[in-house]
Amino acid sequence: MVATGFFDEVMANMVRLGLGHKCVGVSWADISDADEAFTKKHSDNPELVDSLLCKLIISSQNNIYKSKQELQKKKELLEKTEFLEKSKLLEKTELQEKKELQSWERCALYPEEFEEFEMKISHLLHHLEPKVSKKVMAMVSGYKGGHFKNYTKWYKLGFFYHDKKQNIIQIRIRKGDDVGSIMNMLYHALKKNINHNITKYFQKKKI
Repeated sequence: MVATGFFDEVMANMVRLGLGHKCVGVSWADISDADEAFTKKHSDNPELVDSLLCKLIISSQNNIYKSKQELQKKKELLEKTEFLEKSKLLEKTELQEKKELQSWERCALYPEEFEEFEMKISHLLHHLEPKVSKKVMAMVSGYKGGHFKNYTKWYKLGFFYHDKKQNIIQIRIRKGDDVGSIMNMLYHALKKNINHNITKYFQKKKI
C-alpha cells in the first residue's frame, strides 16, 4: 500500500455518503488480505494495488449506504402503513360512534350537519289570553319538555324548542332529510297536541 493519499478517495466517499468517520466499509484484516493478494498479482504496480483497494472499499461503502437506505425506506413504509391503518381504524371508530348517536347528540357534536327552521304557531293560540296560551303550551311540551323530547326522538330531529317570547317552534333537521315532509308531520302533530290541551285546560277549569 502507498501510505500517502491512499484513503483520500475512501474518506471523501465516507463523507459523501454520511457513513461516519469510523465506517471504512471493510475490516482491516480483510484490507490486509486483499492488499496482499493484489500485491502478489501486481507487485510491479503499487499504484494499481491502491486503486483496486480503494475501489473495493468504496464498493463496500456504497453497499452499506444502499442497505441503510433500503432499511430506512422499509421503516418509513412500515410507519406510513401503520399510520394509515390507525387512521382508518380511527375513522371507522368515529363513523361507528356517529352512527350510534341520537340525532340530538349528533346535533350537539356536529351542528354543521343540521339546518334550522322555524314554525309559527301564534295562529293556533290567537283566541287565547296570553296567560292561558302559556299554560296550554306548558301542557303541550309536557313535564320537563317530555313531549317535545319525544318529537325530537320520533322525527329524528337535532333540536325542537318552543321560544316563548316569539311564540315560535325552533327545529333543527339533518341536512339531506325530507324537510317538507318532516315539517308537515310536525305541524299536524303539534296542532293536534295544542287543540287537545286547549280542550283539556278548559275542561279542568269547569271542574
